[in-house]
Amino acid sequence: MGALSAGLITELAFAASDWSSVETQVLTLFEQHIGGDTLFFADERGPSDATRGVLVDYLAEVRPLWPSFSLELYPMAMAAQQRGGVLVDSDVFGTTMRAMAHYQQVMAPVRGRTTLIGALTHRGQLLQKVAIGRCWGSRDFRDADVSALREVIGALSLARAAFMAPPPQNRGQQPPEQRHEFGLTAREQEVVSYLRLGYTNRDIAQALGTSVKTVRNQLSVAYSKLGVANRAEAVGLLSAKFS
Repeated sequence: MGALSAGLITELAFAASDWSSVETQVLTLFEQHIGGDTLFFADERGPSDATRGVLVDYLAEVRPLWPSFSLELYPMAMAAQQRGGVLVDSDVFGTTMRAMAHYQQVMAPVRGRTTLIGALTHRGQLLQKVAIGRCWGSRDFRDADVSALREVIGALSLARAAFMAPPPQNRGQQPPEQRHEFGLTAREQEVVSYLRLGYTNRDIAQALGTSVKTVRNQLSVAYSKLGVANRAEAVGLLSAKFS
């Protein structure tokens, strides 16, 4: 895998057939480029199966307890959302974190010390969070670690939202006739795929790691190739043809 970037996250998501495989690949990237003793995705039900690090078995054991921690963990995720999608829990919650049931029952028994949290959100809704934990004896998270996660959290959020939406086609198995239909380039097809999911130009730019102006220009070219005048006509045409 290449360097950690929003573009790489988007490429992984488009090539994957399910969200679990995206989680696995993303955690591998985070382990390589950020580093942590435990890495996992979680929602209100608990950690997903794509867990890496020293707590894999332990997290599976405490998964049934996870819903009881939701009142503590939700504010953390919301605080992350307000800070560009990312925070280090010990920096924000300090010593109060040590009194939380989640810390006492999950982190403390395995010498967990601090966690870098990323909130996957879309249009104000919390979809999931990703956590990179470090134990006592490991170094503190640096500004570069926080920046690295913040750089990709937007693309990761959009990818998660895309997998939760009804897919316009099977991911990773794009029909050849659609790929070449209308003469769209690979990037134009990418942009149009997001368009069909209802994403704004800003959403698409964030997912692809480019500017809103670039997306606007790419859509203009795509509209011309599709023979339509605007977004609504493009979505209607493609939905009818490839539904």
